[in-house]
Amino acid sequence: MKNSLLSRTLIMLVCCMHISFLFGQEKAGFLIEGIAKDVDKEPVKFATITLISERNNMVVKGVLTSENGSFRILNAPKGAYFIQISSVGYKTSKQRLQIDQDTAVSFMDIEREENNLGEVLVQRSIAKPLIEQRSDRYVMNVGSSVLASGNNLYEVILMAPAVSQVGDDLNIRGKRGILVVLNGKVIPNGNIKTVLSGIPADQIDKIEVITAPSAKYDAVANGGVIEIYTKNKTNSNGILGNVSGNISQGRKFGGGGNAGIIYHSDKIEFNVNGSYNAQGTIEKGGFNRKLYNNFEEIGFSDMRKDLSGEVKSGYGAVGLNYFINTNSKIGVDVSAVNVDIDVSGRLITDIMKSGIPSSNPLNSSVAINTRLRTAGLLYQYVFDTLGTDLNIASSYNKYTSQQHQDFVETNANSKFNKIKSNFDIYTVAIDHKKVFNANHQLEVGVKNTYTKNNSLEDMDVTQRKENINNGYKEDILAGYINYNFDISPKLSMQVGVRGENTDFSIRDGKDSSYFNLFPKARFDYQVSKKYAASLIYGRTIDRPGYDLLIPYTRYFDTNSGQQGNPGLRPEYSQTITLSNTISDFNIALEYSYTKDAIAGYIFFDPLKSFYTHKTINYNRRELLSINLSSPIQFGKRIKSYVEVSGFYQMNEIPDPRENRILEKNNFYVNLRLNGTIMLGKGYDGEISGYYTTKRISGIYTYDDISNVSFGIRKSILNKKGFIKLDVSDAFYSRITRYKTDIIPIAMRGTSRNDSQRIRLTMGYKFNKNNVKSKSTSNDSNKAEIRRLGL
Repeated sequence: MKNSLLSRTLIMLVCCMHISFLFGQEKAGFLIEGIAKDVDKEPVKFATITLISERNNMVVKGVLTSENGSFRILNAPKGAYFIQISSVGYKTSKQRLQIDQDTAVSFMDIEREENNLGEVLVQRSIAKPLIEQRSDRYVMNVGSSVLASGNNLYEVILMAPAVSQVGDDLNIRGKRGILVVLNGKVIPNGNIKTVLSGIPADQIDKIEVITAPSAKYDAVANGGVIEIYTKNKTNSNGILGNVSGNISQGRKFGGGGNAGIIYHSDKIEFNVNGSYNAQGTIEKGGFNRKLYNNFEEIGFSDMRKDLSGEVKSGYGAVGLNYFINTNSKIGVDVSAVNVDIDVSGRLITDIMKSGIPSSNPLNSSVAINTRLRTAGLLYQYVFDTLGTDLNIASSYNKYTSQQHQDFVETNANSKFNKIKSNFDIYTVAIDHKKVFNANHQLEVGVKNTYTKNNSLEDMDVTQRKENINNGYKEDILAGYINYNFDISPKLSMQVGVRGENTDFSIRDGKDSSYFNLFPKARFDYQVSKKYAASLIYGRTIDRPGYDLLIPYTRYFDTNSGQQGNPGLRPEYSQTITLSNTISDFNIALEYSYTKDAIAGYIFFDPLKSFYTHKTINYNRRELLSINLSSPIQFGKRIKSYVEVSGFYQMNEIPDPRENRILEKNNFYVNLRLNGTIMLGKGYDGEISGYYTTKRISGIYTYDDISNVSFGIRKSILNKKGFIKLDVSDAFYSRITRYKTDIIPIAMRGTSRNDSQRIRLTMGYKFNKNNVKSKSTSNDSNKAEIRRLGL
């Protein structure tokens, strides 16, 4: 395998460089093109670019930068000039320019303007808002968020625009199959909620919710991409550090703390951070099922659970970048996430069957241990000031999940179920970007991912005593090409295609191999300074999460459980989006069609009276949506971001009674609000809330769900420290209720945990500078971590 991986990598590297060379043969001319970005590597929009004569200091030409920070000056005369950029809220910058041919110019690391009041740097009103909206993504600036302090990453992601929750799954604009990326590494989608809940939000700088990813991203980004960036950048040479601690009270008590240090010099950038959190938890709810004999109702079963325990989580990460020279660097990083869940309590199942009542009380305990270890190596070379670069990255992920369940009946009979699953994931990726000018860019890349799984199940439940050894191997070779160019000053286009070849083999199962092409296309038209429109098309794949393929059983009680499906196929989607931006207001219309849609189902074994929850492939799923979003400001102190979305979904699912297809359709609405308020005298506040009406997912209908969280923060210690009080799920309304009326698997379920909490957090930071560095991240294993579900 290693020799094959190396040979593929070398061949693809040669192909990348050859394609770039072929596209790079262009004639020089008298044209000035460039790009402007601030210290956060974000585009400086609508800034004034002026060409000033060095001889007489007269302005010769002037243009504005576009939304992506690019600019063009046509027919520039030969001579010596100064080219200058200026914009409200930014420091003016200029550089000398000798024009005797077409010239490329870049303004990088444009600094924000500041007022120096003693020792305190007070940023002007151009400070980043909590939510930023762009044509293909939303940016949530978590670093300045009141609610982020003391919270975990999963809870903060639920506050982000376009993100919603169905069960434990994350959706973007109603679509499943989300790629979650932390500092360039994909979070495995086996148990994504557990792992994200173990990472402190205090260490997060920003979250980007990408609704229309390009061909550069893995094709499994079916619903979109959530990019998460930690605070791993210093300002300039010096040290940046932070430390915080929190205590919280809900139905149970909790507390924790985290700390991080970053050091940057001309040659080295080093960062280390870690956290630990322990919190009590509860699990309440259960199932109410109707019982059938030959599709005739004969009774019911009612299972109630009342569990409590503790969740302990630890997170640590170390990164080192060495800048070989001004053009190249090498970086290495390692990280670890540990999450331990221990709960126990009472399970009571009351059964009424053919008029005969019975009861089965159990004492249950569950211990779940999740471990994720990652290591990455990155080499980057920048060829020119426009941003032409080459990135070579490799990574290794080790993911381990263990679960031990015990059931003790009233007669002291003991039953158990032990599950252990190990994943080893190796990834090598090469990405090359050729920037010809500010309006002409080519991206090519290749990636090879090899995954090996070994799983073991040992059980003595429901008269089954088995020791099952499962496992599989998967090898994905992918390549992409993505081309960006301007057709005219107002019309731009991005086209790309990604090819992926997958070899899959499962122990004691059927092997498979398949190849797919995934085209992407995007047209952007700038109608006027205040109005822009985008038309986007893409084809994607959503491969089953690793845990969904392994046929072991996780038991809810002795009468029901969830089982993996090794025969689960990938689902394929085609999506078309029309996005319109009018000033700050955005309206997006979207339609997606999914074949072999992945969703949950229930199978009933009448001989064993056992219900098996399993993920299967449905025939199709269609989704039509409209999304309205806009920032709204009330005076100078209150800023908010409001989002209103409507969804109409159509599903075809199998009917267990007959050999036919059922249609399940529904319309639902999602409302979301994020708001900040500057109270003065060092106080600021934040509120976040959402409400989703009744919606369907597969055979299940989920009731409406809502959440409101708010907090207030006070700056202390010369604005280097803070103290914060916040309340999450203030009305205790984040309760999951679901049902299905399909005979013979009709049931209703409810689940709630300790989501309503009040939290007190204190923190302190120390730093010397405020200009971001050149830090980059290894993003070679984005899709693999997602499929582990971490």
